[in-house]
Amino acid sequence: MHPQSYVQIVCTLFLYILNTRLGKCVNDTLNSAFQAKIDGLVEAGAIGNSITYSCSLRHLEKYAGTNIPLDAITVDWLKNMKKQH
Repeated sequence: MHPQSYVQIVCTLFLYILNTRLGKCVNDTLNSAFQAKIDGLVEAGAIGNSITYSCSLRHLEKYAGTNIPLDAITVDWLKNMKKQH
């Protein structure tokens, strides 16, 4: 997968997180939000999409670790991630 795709997935998921946090989402890290999304995709039978998100999560964790606070995700953070990959 092209690195730009990872950034697009992160941006898409971040918007999803913002939307669900306003509801009943209790994820406090990007990692846990990704895992919740992956679990939901698996439950829905969207295995291919869950694999894509799993690869993106591994990529993110390689870049920033296994405990990425949601408030750490900024435009600059995304730009830096894009530059490094």
